[in-house]
Amino acid sequence: HDVQCLACGAVSCRRRLQRRLADLNPRLAAAADDAIDPRSGEAPYDDGATPPSVSSDSDGTPNLRTRPDGDVELDGELVVDFVVPPCEKCNRGPLKPAVVFFGDGVPAATAEEARRMSDGCDGVLIVGSSVSTFSAFRLVRDAHERGVPVAVLTCGWTRVDEMASVKVEKLAGEVLPRVVERLRREELWGF
Repeated sequence: HDVQCLACGAVSCRRRLQRRLADLNPRLAAAADDAIDPRSGEAPYDDGATPPSVSSDSDGTPNLRTRPDGDVELDGELVVDFVVPPCEKCNRGPLKPAVVFFGDGVPAATAEEARRMSDGCDGVLIVGSSVSTFSAFRLVRDAHERGVPVAVLTCGWTRVDEMASVKVEKLAGEVLPRVVERLRREELWGF
């Protein structure tokens, strides 16, 4: 992932930003590290019956618990003391993920590249999207009208369900690692 400065447009590495965040916010970084289960590499989840919370261990380090939807309720002290790093280029900001959020406009160069790729594709695979924006829908519709097969991997309704040759209603995070494993096996062993 990349992050982009909204003031000057500079793009930088998300991992580098994460290191800067940890350096500027050591208590929160320690709490996040402690929240990761070393066996699974995942944060422990609350049962969903109680709100996500932060409690403190005996040494005062916050104890984070994450709900399955990713929410964590932080105490006021952590939020008030949180330091947001500025852009490394202009020393301002704010910074945001270098992605197009729902409702934002797609940059013209990105839209043109997507159109070019769609025009030349021999198949469309939609992963984890409802294809609800018209710009995405148009790419799929135009490919479908040219006879290009459409496959969908997502849970729930999509705007292109009627166009899909194949639809798999599963979580992408469960299916894609298995697909990669299968492709590697076929590449190595031929089956």
